[in-house]
Amino acid sequence: LPADNSETSEKGHHPGSATPSAGETTSATEISLLSAGGALCLSSSSTLLEILEAIKHPTTGVQLLSEQKGLPPNCFISAEIVHWLVTNVEDVSTQAMAVDIMQKMLDDGLVAHASGEAMHTFVYGFYFYRVVGEKDGMTPQLQGSVAGGWSAAILEDFALFQRKWFEVAFVMEERHPCDLPAFLLPWLPSRPASYASRHSSFSRSFGGRSQAAALLAATVPEQKTVMLDVDVNNRSDRAEWCSCYYQGNFCLNAAFEIKLHWMAVTAAVLFEMGWHRKAAACGFLLVPVLEFPFSQTSHLYGDPLRAQLFIPLCVHTLLKNGVDNLFEGFEPDTYWDRMQLFQEAILYRFGFVHDKFSASAFNFPAENKPQYIHVSGTVFMQLPYAKRKYPCGQSRRRRNSTTSNSQGPFGGEEPVGYYWAYNTMLTKAWRTGVLGDERLADRLLKDFTDFCSNKDNRLLSFWGSCLEKMNASAP
Repeated sequence: LPADNSETSEKGHHPGSATPSAGETTSATEISLLSAGGALCLSSSSTLLEILEAIKHPTTGVQLLSEQKGLPPNCFISAEIVHWLVTNVEDVSTQAMAVDIMQKMLDDGLVAHASGEAMHTFVYGFYFYRVVGEKDGMTPQLQGSVAGGWSAAILEDFALFQRKWFEVAFVMEERHPCDLPAFLLPWLPSRPASYASRHSSFSRSFGGRSQAAALLAATVPEQKTVMLDVDVNNRSDRAEWCSCYYQGNFCLNAAFEIKLHWMAVTAAVLFEMGWHRKAAACGFLLVPVLEFPFSQTSHLYGDPLRAQLFIPLCVHTLLKNGVDNLFEGFEPDTYWDRMQLFQEAILYRFGFVHDKFSASAFNFPAENKPQYIHVSGTVFMQLPYAKRKYPCGQSRRRRNSTTSNSQGPFGGEEPVGYYWAYNTMLTKAWRTGVLGDERLADRLLKDFTDFCSNKDNRLLSFWGSCLEKMNASAP
């Protein structure tokens, strides 16, 4: 997790602390970085060596990780150093600017990934890097990469490191320049599905989009696997381990999925890890969920005894006289995306977040439908339609017709609305103050259904407030 930099920023530096001890010399670079008051004097025009010396400072620099088995010395977490740069370097006001500085250090060989893989891009998140010492020289990995690009041995070593250590990238979300809802923007925001597409600046560092995309695809995969030693207390008389599948990206407005395959683990030993308690202490809510929250009745392995509830969205009440489409006036090719963004905006109002990697995305690629989960973990939502079905230039049928309350934006067989499914894995043992009682989901269902049916004109009022923002922002 990103480190809190309040402690680092509050640490003062006394003028006498720069005095070298016996047998040591203090470089002129380090002394020049400290003002008379003891504060750091760094700016975006400072050299990389000057910034690196400030990073390594034992008092005001970044706190390095203690030595651990499997990690080289002088390691740090990438998110911590990014936040340190934003706090202590003048003119570095964004995380992206800090990442660019660290990328240059990585290119110049001043820092390296903890695995020793030389062509590793600097990734913002819970990733391990190390400060390269003067005695390190050129590692075999670096020699191989310089001579012939990415060798199979380098990629194999990096894959082995990833199976031993958890590393998660933090997605830096794009902020809209105005408060206008996304579905009413003149140009729709990009919806990249990976860390690589979020950070296009890396393409400049590696000579082209294709090479950068290939590198980042190997560096930050969508799903990662690590071998987990479960018996941390050494209570078992045999080896206890499991495979842990987890997402390679963490996004603040999306759920994070962890999946354990634990055939070689005793259930009691697994429970003693206390992940549920530790997650709560870190400000997270950990809940068990079904691998297939929705029944997928159209597939061979779907559950015919479990069907989701469909909640229609009465978009016909929002249409003006003589208008056939809710987004009349925008480009027709954007109707599908705008409708999905509109439905997402409604879900966000009720406390749902995007479940980016749903079970259907791995097992039923053809049914990769947008899926969401409530912040309480009690309810799942899914949009009833999958990815875009109409290629560019192909004519489409009229959507959101006033003649049919259930006709959808992609034809009469796909109505506008939501699929609702309860999280049946939440037993009383899991319910806490955050989850509430068992009636919380029922109250949420009633409130959400009333909103979608435009009871008391709530849906119409929401749509009207969005239009007012669009009209107010118009030139």
